[in-house]
Amino acid sequence: MWRGARYRRSDYVTNIGLGFVALTVVWALLVWGAPPGSSINTFDGTVTHVRDGDTIEIGAIVIRLAALDCPELGTPEGAQAKTAMIALVDGQPVACTDLGPDRYGRTLGQCQRAGDPQTLSEHLVNGKFCTYYGVSF
Repeated sequence: MWRGARYRRSDYVTNIGLGFVALTVVWALLVWGAPPGSSINTFDGTVTHVRDGDTIEIGAIVIRLAALDCPELGTPEGAQAKTAMIALVDGQPVACTDLGPDRYGRTLGQCQRAGDPQTLSEHLVNGKFCTYYGVSF
């Protein structure tokens, strides 16, 4: 007999696990750098536009913050997440690690404000505006 609730619970646990693995990889790359023989692109710049809670622009480069999930803009929570991101970085210099493109052609990355030890993702999750993939609050 199929038990739908049990199946969904296991999906939830799997999503939490995948989110944790993604964050661990991003953290390890930021702390220790790339493995020998490979390269990770990093770039600095001033945030010129905030699209929403998890997407910023530095000039013509669109950066989707990796492993971060923010509410959609059409919701009150999405507007709050965007406002929080604007307050955090609009017009501010940031340093980003390029983790490659997503399926929409945006650059997936992790970014930090100059002189700030926390990533932008950490600020938004700690402020309860966004979550990491597969984790709810």
